[in-house]
Amino acid sequence: MGSCPTEKTPAKKQNNTGEKKMKSIARLLFIELLRMLSIAVSALSSVAMAFVLVPITHYAAMLVGLEGIKSDAESYVWVAVVAFSPVWLAFVLPYWAERFLDVENGGRAPSTRETELIDRVHAHLVKAAEKREVKLPKVVYRVIDTGQINACAYGRNRVAFTRGLLHRHGTDGIEHLAAIAAHEMGHLRNWDTRFMMANRFLGLPVNLAISILNNTVNRIPFIGLFGFLLLIAFRLPADIGQFLLRLSSQSTEYQADAFARKVLGSEGMAAALDELGHSDEWHGGSVTDTVTRSHPSSELRRDRVLHG
Repeated sequence: MGSCPTEKTPAKKQNNTGEKKMKSIARLLFIELLRMLSIAVSALSSVAMAFVLVPITHYAAMLVGLEGIKSDAESYVWVAVVAFSPVWLAFVLPYWAERFLDVENGGRAPSTRETELIDRVHAHLVKAAEKREVKLPKVVYRVIDTGQINACAYGRNRVAFTRGLLHRHGTDGIEHLAAIAAHEMGHLRNWDTRFMMANRFLGLPVNLAISILNNTVNRIPFIGLFGFLLLIAFRLPADIGQFLLRLSSQSTEYQADAFARKVLGSEGMAAALDELGHSDEWHGGSVTDTVTRSHPSSELRRDRVLHG
């Protein structure tokens, strides 16, 4: 004879709530730790490159009769300028940084009819956010000209829909597009995109140095081997930094879903994930591929949205 199901006692419910809070705190600490490590390692790559580049420019200046670096202190200042000026300028002059990221990501301003559709999506989000007393981040919408069904966030305030996504859902899919936009806003609100931007601009001097080496020194026999070793030395810390950032990507996806749930409610976000789950594909791969997989399964994300 089977036993009847019993309701959870208040003590059990309280324990479950406490356990969920602890897991949430642990997840946030994990994300922040990986972010800090990623920035530190990426900075190491830029500093290493600057320590090589600054003396080269010093001796090159002296060869043409110009005054070189006068002291060690001045040398360190130039190292800092070379290594960190791009990321500093990215945050001091964000307009230009975001224009750069628009070009890099292929983001453009929406057309007239795309703007009309996106305005309806945003109005739906504003109404839902006001109802639940959630503050939305300021957003600049972009469209990426590809037939893929996707969306992304980048920079301080960019949310980009692919043209394929807008065409697929159109005016009949306002709620679905709103759920996707709310998720991408979660990445903006949680500063995921700012850390990605910092990593990107920290890597600019390194990428420039690698490009110069590949097109000059690396073409010379024997000497090119030395340039290749320098390239590895410059690139390795930056690659490790990107790897560390990818380790946290599944956790940041859950956090972005949590923000979308606050805006639209559990059912609204779950419905979007339910539809997204039909296109989920995972073809396997190495342990590294699995660990650094950018998005968790939509089915697991749906469970988290509905059940915490």
